[in-house]
Amino acid sequence: MLPPASARTPAQGSLERFFQLALFGMLACGHSAIAASGTLHPAVVALTSAVLLLRFLLLAGWVRIRLRDQWITAVTLAYVGFYPLDYLYLSGDFLRATVHLVLFLASVKVLTAANERDNAYVLAIAFLELVAASMLSASPSFFLCLGLFLAFAVAALAAWEMRRSLAAPGAVARGARPAGRRLAALSALMTLGILTITAALFFVLPRTARAALRQLWPERLFLSAFSNEVTLGEIGEIKLQGTVLMH
Repeated sequence: MLPPASARTPAQGSLERFFQLALFGMLACGHSAIAASGTLHPAVVALTSAVLLLRFLLLAGWVRIRLRDQWITAVTLAYVGFYPLDYLYLSGDFLRATVHLVLFLASVKVLTAANERDNAYVLAIAFLELVAASMLSASPSFFLCLGLFLAFAVAALAAWEMRRSLAAPGAVARGARPAGRRLAALSALMTLGILTITAALFFVLPRTARAALRQLWPERLFLSAFSNEVTLGEIGEIKLQGTVLMH
């Protein structure tokens, strides 16, 4: 755990700000992916967006608030009791009610994160938001949020490892320039490499390549011995086609 803000060196302070912004970016990408799915009520989206805006203002130092632990505990217990009612009467769907619960946990943790365990919870909740969005959304906007989430995740994990190393006894951070810009450039290069390799594997594998290219040339990609139309009396009869299947 890093020392208090008053005892940090400029390098440690820059690294801490970078880490917190990367965590915030992960949450924002997960929230944006869920909001873009169009399955949540506008009031829920507006409320969680307001919480994220408040968190950004806290990180920027423009707003300072201190929430009491007793209030947070009371609100959390109240929502745990509200969750079955949401599932039975409001959402009427287990997945949507669970997404509401995840968003509530994200809102609570993002405003009260103060130690390493809270940071781990925030990272896990951001990942759960993205998983929930993958089940709710099928639009191209999800892939944009996924790419941005990957970039922020790489940055957050890299900064977290550096923070852990600095917390070791006797560790000293030296640097004439802040590490934020260089770490951001390194994270961007790593993310670009991950996306490039992933895209290459996606188009190299036959099944995934066929699924992707079928959207571009649906009339040129067919699977032998299968058809979208079935005529009664012809079930089990193999249809012959002159298209070359294999050389």
